[in-house]
Amino acid sequence: MRFQKLNVITDILALIAFIISASSGITLVHVFRKIIPTTDMLLGMSINAWRTIHDYSSIILIILIIVHILFHIGWIKEIPDILKAKIQGQNGNKKRTSV
Repeated sequence: MRFQKLNVITDILALIAFIISASSGITLVHVFRKIIPTTDMLLGMSINAWRTIHDYSSIILIILIIVHILFHIGWIKEIPDILKAKIQGQNGNKKRTSV
């Protein structure tokens, strides 16, 4: 149960970090460079503040993705066996017909 709570918390935090990273990245690329290239402020924050938010949220996202992968490393290691069993099951289900 504790693992499940940690997993859910990690996933929610990763989603929040992704949203912040993506929105700040879009703001940096499209707003500051293309739409309003002459301004240095947006929503009361400078371009440097937007870059800082983007950088830190991206770093946090990377860390949380690594933690997420580590939580599921056992399942990841089982994927080849799962696929192998699935392929063998599909081959075993085919009816052989003689000509």
